[in-house]
Amino acid sequence: MVGRLGVLDRLLVTPSVHRVHHGKDAAYLDRNYGEVLLPWDRLFGTHTVETTAPTYGVLAPVDAGDLADVQLSPWVALLRDLRRGAGLRARLRFLFDSPARLLLEPPRDSSEKPSV
Repeated sequence: MVGRLGVLDRLLVTPSVHRVHHGKDAAYLDRNYGEVLLPWDRLFGTHTVETTAPTYGVLAPVDAGDLADVQLSPWVALLRDLRRGAGLRARLRFLFDSPARLLLEPPRDSSEKPSV
């Protein structure tokens, strides 16, 4: 219902900026984390302007029976990836690399894509 808000879109987390944060489209993955102020996203290169309507959701379905499972499933997946990672370099990528980039370029010494 709320479109772009001009100069406010450059300073604050407006509805447009927040929509990008929740988008699962490739262009919107790992973007707009700034909480309230956008200078953080600009500083770290994670700011993206909404150009098309985002598709909302998560990349992988969550098989969970309750809220605790939903909240803990990303941590469980990270631990599984860390155990599966062959070598220190692969494990560090699982910890510090972008989930979007890990899906596109899995670590060379890992046999499977991460459970993002």
